[in-house]
Order: sequence, then structure tokens, then C-alpha cells
Amino acid sequence: MQNLEEKVEDSLLKRAGCFLGGKVALGLLAGVVLGYSPNVSAEVIYLTNGKQIEGKIISQDEKILKVKTDFGEVLILNENIRKVEYSPTHSPPLQTPPKEETPAPKKDLSKMKYQPLDSEEKPEPKNYKSEGFGLNIGAFLPSGERFDKIYGTSIVGGFDFVNAVNQWFSTEFDLSAYYASGEPETYAFGGIDPESVKGDCKLWILMLGMEGRLTFSSGAPVIPYLSFGADFWYLKETLNMTEPIQDSKSGSFNGLGAHVGGGLEFIASEKLAVPIRIKYTYIPAETYNPAEGDLANKEKTNLGGVMITIGIRSP
Repeated sequence: MQNLEEKVEDSLLKRAGCFLGGKVALGLLAGVVLGYSPNVSAEVIYLTNGKQIEGKIISQDEKILKVKTDFGEVLILNENIRKVEYSPTHSPPLQTPPKEETPAPKKDLSKMKYQPLDSEEKPEPKNYKSEGFGLNIGAFLPSGERFDKIYGTSIVGGFDFVNAVNQWFSTEFDLSAYYASGEPETYAFGGIDPESVKGDCKLWILMLGMEGRLTFSSGAPVIPYLSFGADFWYLKETLNMTEPIQDSKSGSFNGLGAHVGGGLEFIASEKLAVPIRIKYTYIPAETYNPAEGDLANKEKTNLGGVMITIGIRSP
């Protein structure tokens, strides 16, 4: 029986920790665990685990409270004390210091993904628009057979203005010019050999157009669009004959037509856009065909064609 008590005592001493010693620790542990406190005229220490200890407070510092009980002197950590009830004849040697809160470990913000707060205003998605004045240059490919035979593909250039009504629709006005020169188409009249006829002809075309554009803006800096519109053309042609007939003639013609097309607007920055455009223009006209031998015989032709341009635009 005695050996059993010694084993129990050794086991309790090992569990008491470094703040308790010998039989004093055993008595304190038994009192705390069992909730036993002798009825003496002393202070009452209430622990955070719900138990209490009665005894005479000998001393207290910032970490440890020393109490003399019926079991002996006991050391108690201040952090395990919920409150102390002093006897009317005893004043506390020290106030129990408030329990210090352990600061939360700091997080490494550099490894965290940015999470906007609900109170922060989220940036609205940017809708790119193509608008402003622009310059363009390109090539004009005539559709009419005789037109293409005499003058062929030549340079066209001009300027335009685009007004973005909203994200999906815009209007455009453009003024362009076309110039080309070539050899006139000659025929044999009155025994004149066409091979001996020498001369040259020049053609100026002033092109004024307007159109509406269906744009497909998706928040990307590339805006594709489809276009349709009307055109007014002023054409002036000059014919100079040198051999064997010395003659010079000029004439002009006004044409009305329409066009369809499309393009891409590359928004390089807030101040610069690069437009690429292709359109097909139809300008109906009636011309004489001297090859038929009757000047009254007219044939219908298209003075329009395909125009491909690239340019720059600034809002």
C-alpha cells in the first residue's frame, strides 16, 4: 500500500511542472484538481480553469503569485489567475497585471494576391472607340474594263473624320483624290493607222463619301467594323493628241454611287489609331464605244472599283 502511494505521489510530481516542488506541489495539485480549499481567513484565488485556492499571499510580481496554503507554499502563474478575492484585513501587494495578448504573426503581403475590398471602386472595363481626324493612302483598282486598260491601278489618298456615336455605331466622312495617266485607246478612222497615233491622257478623280459603321468593340484595342455609304465623284479627263492629229481635249463628269466595305482600327494609344480599310465602290456611267462605229451607241460601265488604304488617326 505504501509503495502505491509513493508511485502516485511521483506521478503527480512529474505532472506538476517546474513551478511546483516536492510535497508542496503535490498538495497544490490535489487541491486544484479536486477543488478542495480549506476554510481559513485568507485570500481566495480563482483560476481560469474554474478552480480556486485559499491561502495567504506572500508576494507577487509581474509573472508569479506566491501563496501560503495548508499544503505549503505554492507558486501560480499570473496568466492562470482569473481574479483574486482579498480578505478585509489584507491589501493586495500588487495588482494582477493584465494578460498580454500575443500579436498575430505578420503575413508576407508580397506573396499574396491582390484582393480588392468591397468598399473599393472596381475599374470599369474600357471600351475603345475609333474617332477623330485621319490621313490615309492606298491603291485604287478600277472595275471597268476600259478604265482599267487605259489607266489601271494607281495611288489614292486623302483624309477622313470619324465620329463614334456609341460603342456599336459610328459615322465617317472622307475626301480622297485619285490621279493616273495612260495611253489613249485609238481606233482606225479614215485610213489612219492606230499604231501611228501618239498621245497621252490624264485623269483626276475627287471622291467625296459618307458612311455608317457597325463596330464590334469588345474591350480589346482592335475594333473591326462593317460599313455602307454613298459617294459623289467628280472626274476630269484630259486628252493630248500629238501625231498625226494635233489636238487636245478635256472633259468632266459627275457620278453618284454607293459602296460597302469593312476594316480594322488598331488603337495604339489614346492619341493614335491605325486604320486599315477596304471598300468596293459602284459609280454607274454611260460611255461611247467607237469600236462599234456608231457614236450614238452607248455602253454602261462602272467607274468605281476596289480601294485599299492604311492610315493614322488622332482624336
